[in-house]
Amino acid sequence: MRHDPLARRLADIEDARLALVHELEALGKAVTLNRELRQRGATVTEIFRESPGPAARRSVRQAWNQLNEALHAYRAEAVRCLVEEEGLSIAEVARRTGNARQVISRLYQGGGRD
Repeated sequence: MRHDPLARRLADIEDARLALVHELEALGKAVTLNRELRQRGATVTEIFRESPGPAARRSVRQAWNQLNEALHAYRAEAVRCLVEEEGLSIAEVARRTGNARQVISRLYQGGGRD
């Protein structure tokens, strides 16, 4: 299982999760700086000029999107494994996962493959 696509998708999730944690920590530092600047009487214009806040916010959103993409690719790969490797039908995968058949079908047909 050296080239296991599902294991690769799990690694992608972990990478994206760690990136999100990093960006959230950076955002926390920006929030702290903004609070300190405001407590010292800085205007919003001064805060925007001195703080990494807007860039930190954008970085969090980008990292969040990457995590969602990694999660989607994992779900699609898991469905592919259930159908192709384990021989389950789309309906059976839907029943076992608690999803609509249409959702499972979309994941199977187009999701996550490079």
